Amino acid sequence: LQRQISSGNAKVEGVPGGVRVVLLSDELFNTGTTVLSDTGKVLLAAAEDILKEASYKRIVVEGHTDNQPIVRMPYPDNWELGAARASEVVRWLASRPGIGSGKIVAQSHSSHAPIATNNTAEGRRQNRRVEILIELEGGD
Repeated sequence: LQRQISSGNAKVEGVPGGVRVVLLSDELFNTGTTVLSDTGKVLLAAAEDILKEASYKRIVVEGHTDNQPIVRMPYPDNWELGAARASEVVRWLASRPGIGSGKIVAQSHSSHAPIATNNTAEGRRQNRRVEILIELEGGD
């Protein structure tokens, strides 16, 4: 993930009880879809390495969106888009050897937890993201 972190497309940070990996949706998904891009699979493979090294009790994959209305997608709103993208990441991670699928959950925050303004294109880009929270064993 070092290259993506350097370019601002990913972030890894310690949080109480665990580690949070933040990946921008523009890097993870083909434009206007919930289909993982080739770049997205590379990003998730790098995140997978973190998961395989950690002793975790649960992984929470959170889908976040900007506040722009859904256009030309099979999802009625940003809640469902966030959930669909989080679920796609969960499915991919759960298919990997060494990651316990019974410990992974998907959540959608829609546009309700922005990290930047939705008034600019760059702010909206930052808000369209998937966060992977790794809750560590013994991490309280």
